[in-house]
Order: sequence, then C-alpha cells, then structure tokens
Amino acid sequence: MAIVISGVNNNDKITASDGTIDLLSGVNYAGIITAPAFTTSGNLTAGHINVGSNIQLGNAGVATATTFVGNLTGNVNSSSVNLLFQIGGSEKLRLNTNGEIGILGANYGTSGQVLTSQGAGSAVTWSTVTGTTINNNAANRVITGEGGTTLNGEANLTFDGDSLLLLSSTDGRRVSFAGGGTSHYMKFDNTLNGIILNGYGGIAFETNGTNERARIDGSGNFMIGSTSAEAKLDVTGGVSISSNGVTVSPSGYDLKIRSNTGKLGVHIDNSSGTPTLEFGTGNATTGGAITTNSYGIFLKPGNVDKLKVEPDGVRSFATFVDTSYHANPDPLGDGSGIAYYRLNYNFQDSGRFGNHGQGIQGGDPTFALVNSSGEPCWNNPTDGAINLPNLKNSYPFSMAAWINVSSWPTTGDNDLIMNLSIGGQRVSLCICCWGSVPQDGADFYIMYGGTGHYYFRPSSKPTNTWIHVVYSVVDSNNTSHRVYQNGAELTTIGNRGGSHGGSAGWAMGGNASNSERFGIGRIGSIRFFNKALSSSEASALYTNDTYYT
Repeated sequence: MAIVISGVNNNDKITASDGTIDLLSGVNYAGIITAPAFTTSGNLTAGHINVGSNIQLGNAGVATATTFVGNLTGNVNSSSVNLLFQIGGSEKLRLNTNGEIGILGANYGTSGQVLTSQGAGSAVTWSTVTGTTINNNAANRVITGEGGTTLNGEANLTFDGDSLLLLSSTDGRRVSFAGGGTSHYMKFDNTLNGIILNGYGGIAFETNGTNERARIDGSGNFMIGSTSAEAKLDVTGGVSISSNGVTVSPSGYDLKIRSNTGKLGVHIDNSSGTPTLEFGTGNATTGGAITTNSYGIFLKPGNVDKLKVEPDGVRSFATFVDTSYHANPDPLGDGSGIAYYRLNYNFQDSGRFGNHGQGIQGGDPTFALVNSSGEPCWNNPTDGAINLPNLKNSYPFSMAAWINVSSWPTTGDNDLIMNLSIGGQRVSLCICCWGSVPQDGADFYIMYGGTGHYYFRPSSKPTNTWIHVVYSVVDSNNTSHRVYQNGAELTTIGNRGGSHGGSAGWAMGGNASNSERFGIGRIGSIRFFNKALSSSEASALYTNDTYYT
C-alpha cells in the first residue's frame, strides 16, 4: 500500500505502517512522519523525520528536518563539487572530490597528513607522516610504522631512520638507541629498583648544546669538566665531599693528593679551622703541628716550636732521641752489644761503656757523603787506622760491619777492618788476597797470630755497593768460627796454615802499627759483641740494621 502526498501543508500526523510514503514535491510538514521507507523526488520538510530503514531522494531532492533519528547505511553521494557540513548556515567541514579535507574553509590536508592544533583558538596545520597507521583498538593498542614494524601490547615501537627507539619488556629494557636493543639503552632493574642507563662507548652530559660538562668513559672513569682520563673521580668507597669538608678513607691511605709537577700543596684544617698540616703555603710564624714551606720544616705541636729545620741549620727545642734500630747499641736486646761506632763524623762509641776512639795513625779523617740521603761514612783509604781501647780480652766475640769496596784486590794484599789482642794473641778480621795463590782472589779472613789463616769465599764481590759482613769467632784457631755476608753464611772455607805476623793490638781500619790499612773502600759502621752470633742473629742484623744507600 502506498500513500502519495502532494502539496500537503498541515500539522497532522502522517503514518504508513506497512507501505511506502512517496513524497513527490512541495511537502512541508511540521509534524512527525514515520515510515519503514521513504521515496521522494522532491523536497521533504518536517519537524521530525523518523526513518525506519532507508530514505531515498531524487536527483534534486532535499530532506530538511530539525531532528534526524535513525540509522544511515549505504553510500552518501553528492553530485556537487564538495560535500559540505554546515552548522547554523556556516561551513565547518568540507570533503572535495580529490579526497581532501578542509577545515573552516579552504585549509586542505592531503592523504597521509596529520592534523595538528596548538590549542583552542590556534590555527591548525597539516603534516606528513609517511605510512603511519594508528589503531586505537582497545583490545590491541596497535601502532604500525613504515616497514610493517608493529607495537602490539608490550611489543616494540620503532621509528626507522638515523635513530631507533625500542620499547620492550625484554630484560627490563624500555628504550634503546641502537638496532636490536643490545648496546645503548635505558632499562629498569628490579634488584636496583631503579633505572640503568647504558652506553657502550661512554655516557656524556652536555649543557648549552654541545658543551660537555661530565663524562663516564668505557673504563669507568668519571671526568668532570674535561674529556681527559687524568681529570677523573675514581671512587671505590670511603670518599665524602660536602660543605663540611673532604673525607677520604680508601684502603691504604687516609688522604693522597698529587700534582703533575711532583710538588705537593695541601692545607688541612681541624674542626675549629686551625691548620693542622700545611705543605707549600704559609711561613715560619703560622701553621699547625707540621708546616713545610720555602722557609723550612717546622714541628709545632700545640702551636709551640719544638723543632726547626731551616736553610741555615737545625734547632731543637726539646731532647731529641733516635730510637731506631740503626741507633741502638744493643740491637739484640740481650746485653751482648759492647761497642757501636756509627762512623758518621766521629769515632765515638754509642754503647754502654763509651769505648771511644783514642787516636789516629794517619792524617785527619774525612767523612765523605756517599749516598743521596746524605749519610756520611769514614773515607778510610785517605786516612789511617784508629786506635781503640781493649773491648774484650777473651773468646768468644763477634764483629759486624757495613763496608763499601771500590775494587777487590787481585794481588797479595791485606786490608784490615779490625785488629784485636786476645790474651796477647793477634787476631785479624780482614779481606785478604793470599800472596802465594793470587788467582784465588780476595776472601774474607779470620787470622790467628802464630796459628791459622782461615778464609771464607764471598758469595759475591760487588763494587761501590754497601755489603754487610759478620765475623763470628768462637775460640782460638777453632774451625767453628763463621763469616756471614748480607745475612747468609759463607760455606766455601779453608785454612791456609802458617804463622801470622804483626803486632797484637786494638785498632779499626788497620793494624796496630798502621802498616796494613783498609785501603780498598769505605767503612760505614762497626759493631762489637761479647758472643759468637748465630746465623739467625746475623740475618736479623742485616735485615734491620740496613745502612742507608
């Protein structure tokens, strides 16, 4: 059944429940038109159009209504150049025949462009993003870029080109700046409960564009204000820098500061601000407990002068005691030390009995400086022997000496370190080249007047080097005596036999008549003991009584 309406103009309700309302032309109806379908070749004007299934308009048909309710299916066709969308008679949106979309007039964006607005009231612009598709499907959250890479759920988001951005849940990595996400990346670490930033070649921090301010290089050096590894902060624990000062406590050092010139400039304050240690600053009237500067070295505990070392000399304001092993006259601590001659500027005995030298057998002795530390010694080749008091008149005994040999004799020669008189018998402790067998070279000797000449072959014969020698004498002409070189026992020994001439008497650096001097080098110190020293004691002397070299 069809209802045909032509030229209708009223406010009544027109309803066709099972047919078609064919609106031909000139229909102006303010009421409600309800039908499963409409067919018209004219204009349709109504206050309310309720469309059940479809509406068909002719080539020149116009449907006008205050409210449109219903489903629109199929194609929307326009025979004109543009499909316009108007509100209140003003164009808001346009779609032209080229598929371009215009906003508020002729502002067209072509296919593949993205519409961008800077905010309410601002102009809109179109920009091209090649081949990017965004699907905000709630189930997939899919983003697909050029080349087909897809972010789906917790998969990867990739921007192709010079840089790459990777979002992944793999190994906690969230952002990567290189292919595959294995090199330069930022990740979340569960153990740390924080962020790890990784750069294989290093990590740099810049300000103002390209001005590098800090860097962590591939070796773990942290450089501030420089790209040189020398300007670094290497912290392995125990370093604190704050407004309260600097605290450094790594293993092995409390504070260590170096400069590339080898000079040290340190100023350390205590909690009250008083300098307690100064190097390179200040003068003789300022500073704390220790001050070192161009004026000298000053020890001022409690800010009171106790010791001054200045260019014109040393001045002590308190008793100065050297308690080192090298200054101890009884180093074994058992009372065996009878005499100790340090031979630095004098022949004074620092032992308990004060057995000082009693006279010279030659010219005035000289004490040459023979090492960088300025340690003096007796320059024996220039001077004669020194007469000594009787240190002991019985066996056993031992003598230990530091000697420096300039050349070892290769012809008949006898160089006395110490000459003794034990019960009226001459005993010589020396270096000798036996005249009848000069090919054997020089050996250490213990010679007994009128009995034996016992030799001990040196383990080495260095020149211009300080060596330590211990003569341990048990008894007269006794094979149990020993000689130790640098703490080690000499094992190649023998007895030349025959008698030993010369006068018995006490002297060092020569015999009692100044006819056999120690003319082959220098003597640094001599110790005399009232017992035969064991191998362990000789070794302890060499280790702890080392002469400065």
